[in-house]
Amino acid sequence: MAWHKLSFVLILAFLLLVIALLPFALSSLLGYIIRPQSNRIYSLFGANAAPAAAHARLHLDILSLDEWNSSAQIRVAGSHICEVPCTQTDQISFVASPELGDLAEGLPPSQSVSFPPNGTRVTQVITLPVVGQPIRFPFDTYRLGLGVIFEGFETDGTTHVLTEKGAEGHLFLTLQTHVVRTVMGNPTPESTESLGLEAPGAVYVDGWEMSFERPAYLKVLTVLLVLLVVVAAIYAVFLRPLAELVINAGALVLGIWGIRSILLGSSPPSATLVDLTLSMVILFLLLAIVARALWYHRTRGQVHLRRTRRGSPTDDSS
Repeated sequence: MAWHKLSFVLILAFLLLVIALLPFALSSLLGYIIRPQSNRIYSLFGANAAPAAAHARLHLDILSLDEWNSSAQIRVAGSHICEVPCTQTDQISFVASPELGDLAEGLPPSQSVSFPPNGTRVTQVITLPVVGQPIRFPFDTYRLGLGVIFEGFETDGTTHVLTEKGAEGHLFLTLQTHVVRTVMGNPTPESTESLGLEAPGAVYVDGWEMSFERPAYLKVLTVLLVLLVVVAAIYAVFLRPLAELVINAGALVLGIWGIRSILLGSSPPSATLVDLTLSMVILFLLLAIVARALWYHRTRGQVHLRRTRRGSPTDDSS
């Protein structure tokens, strides 16, 4: 009787949790569909500056996030406008923030886009590292710290490095993201020192930090589905007859692992918390079946596991 009361309370609490979380999940899902983040374009630099006679306009589009390789693919597209003949090659370098506490020497990972004197247009895909822990899915977050260096190279070998003040009117940057199953926060300006971008001889135009996390509906869906799988496995183990449980064990394992494909999509190359949790559920299910089978045969075979105490020697003397 006490067991049934406890089960009733736990199931009721779980249903109330589902009812409380569903509005947040539905609101997040509707917002993700109706107002996709790909429709938002953020101005990073030069929005209020008057264009100089020679200036570059670049748009950064974050196409994908490879969690396991800790990298982001970014398409850089733009134009170089010269109202008077240009005599130098402009090079814009994008530098990515390293892991926190990284003591590697030299400039952090970077890729560059160049405009020769007669160059007017560019479209190039660059790859930069991001910082995050994919094993924490769906509560994993990723950070892209981005610094920009603007250099001009004259034909005689002279190099001009533009500071933030010097780049005003010469560089215009906008940003957009198309990364699926993530939500990007608003890019926030940060000092290159706080981003860990400082290196000898490096002069930056500016620095920004972008963060990515999973949408709320995916977090709620993952938690609820995993909890439902755990509850279903427990009830299958303790309430189904042993013969039926053994016959349907394969279907139960496949059903539990099928939840993984719903939550994670295509298989990632390594394990997440969802994988580990579902693996523990399957291990519990199989071990419980073995334990129940052992108990079943012990009962049917009337096997007594208690040690019988050895009796003291009898005295036959009379």
